[in-house]
Amino acid sequence: MQTRLHLALFASQLLSTLQGQVPPVARVVPYPIDLPPGVEAAIAKGTRTANGRPGPHYWSNFAHYTIVAELDPKAARLQGTATATYHNRAPEPLTQLVLHLRQNLMKPDAQRTRPIVPTNGFELGTVTLDGEEVRPRVRDTRLYLRLPKPLASGEKATVAITYAFDVPVAGTAPRMGHEKDDVFYLGYWYPQFAVYDDVEGWVADRYRGNGEFYMDYADYDVAITAPVGYLVRATGELRNPDEVLTGKARAALATVPGTRDIVHVVDKDDLAAGAATATSESGKLIWKFRAENVRDCAVSLGRTYVWDATYAVIKDKNGPGKDGTAMIHAVYETNA
Repeated sequence: MQTRLHLALFASQLLSTLQGQVPPVARVVPYPIDLPPGVEAAIAKGTRTANGRPGPHYWSNFAHYTIVAELDPKAARLQGTATATYHNRAPEPLTQLVLHLRQNLMKPDAQRTRPIVPTNGFELGTVTLDGEEVRPRVRDTRLYLRLPKPLASGEKATVAITYAFDVPVAGTAPRMGHEKDDVFYLGYWYPQFAVYDDVEGWVADRYRGNGEFYMDYADYDVAITAPVGYLVRATGELRNPDEVLTGKARAALATVPGTRDIVHVVDKDDLAAGAATATSESGKLIWKFRAENVRDCAVSLGRTYVWDATYAVIKDKNGPGKDGTAMIHAVYETNA
């Protein structure tokens, strides 16, 4: 009986289709979504909307990082100072600042979601708040600074931290490592402010090896010291090419905007001749980069790298009908 009913229904639908009639389609109604209380409160305040777009009163905090660091490739060790200014754009005052110390994932007693080969993590030195030395509270991969007075909306505070860490061997840590003393790629190489947002306040979960990409926008001024012969690349634009690049490399870079070909800035002949970078009496070079309004900053260093460059056309980058360009740099080993 049930089979005959199904056949009759199919025949009726087929006849309706043949006669030019589309059978009615049932409307699918999704289950209601229960928004977290924080999101509902943000919608009521006008910082968020129900469709996911920012509301008319949306805000996000901002930071400026000045990082001066030096890499010792033989020891596979980086030391530096991070001076970070936090701008409170929230409508309410803040009683503390929170920074991520994600390199502490590498400590032997850290909780992790993946296997690693332990190091000491961040080795912190002096910490100052607006020029005054303070004692922060460090809990696993987070650093808490209780403010002597609330940081009002529109105000800023500057934290300076001296630090060092041993760079993990490639393949023994997430998102960073070194291959002998030839190549270094650095992800979690500086203390970074956690996000304070309009829904949860401070979003500062312990870092266990994943889930780390919620970051505020910031400006970066970075100076990396490395031995002569190491090509250094970092987020942002190189600010001092005259001090760190050879005349040949600078001339090659100057030709990039006028061609659609790949330009070899540093090639294997330069490597063989020991002419990948400029020289200096100290045997070291300071590479300076600036990046504006980005969410993070990464660094790579290599003495076995060649360097190619080209550019992409960005439609309407400079306004309607005004296309612009974005440089594309690739550093890699010739056997890659």
